[in-house]
Amino acid sequence: MEPIKENEGVGFTYTVTMEQMEKHAALSPEEVLDWIQQMATLIYELQTSEERLRKYDFKPNKRIHPDLLRKDI
Repeated sequence: MEPIKENEGVGFTYTVTMEQMEKHAALSPEEVLDWIQQMATLIYELQTSEERLRKYDFKPNKRIHPDLLRKDI
């Protein structure tokens, strides 16, 4: 798969296929929310404590309380 021409040379690119969009559209609302929660937890766990604090300099109202993060994934 080739990157979209407009994205050439600008760093990371990712093109979503029609198959991926159809698969996502078939998910129930609960499955979508579960997926979002899993991704938020993964990102949180990959960050160092310094990175977590630094991101709030840019988005101070986006704090996720640790008790809301899933522990079973």
